Amino acid sequence: MAPLYPWKQAETEPLKAGVKVGILNNDEIEVQEPLGTDLVIALGYSKRPAFLDRIVGIDELKPDSTLYRDIMASLRDEKTVAVAMLELQSVPPAPN
Repeated sequence: MAPLYPWKQAETEPLKAGVKVGILNNDEIEVQEPLGTDLVIALGYSKRPAFLDRIVGIDELKPDSTLYRDIMASLRDEKTVAVAMLELQSVPPAPN
């Protein structure tokens, strides 16, 4: 797993409702082999999760890590977290 946001410490500040946020400084994400389907999961919290500062800038989240376990545990409280998922499919470019 690869966390995409927050990437910088400044991105851990609370957001106002209705504000659009770009990930990775709104840069394009380069698609690389292997192509296929990626699952993007967005988590939103009504109060700052204790693990937030530990996720900043990491490029891999291993399922056997304490951080991963802390994130999974945070999902148990349905009153403070919202979850949204999106499937992204990457395909080779069309031939010219």
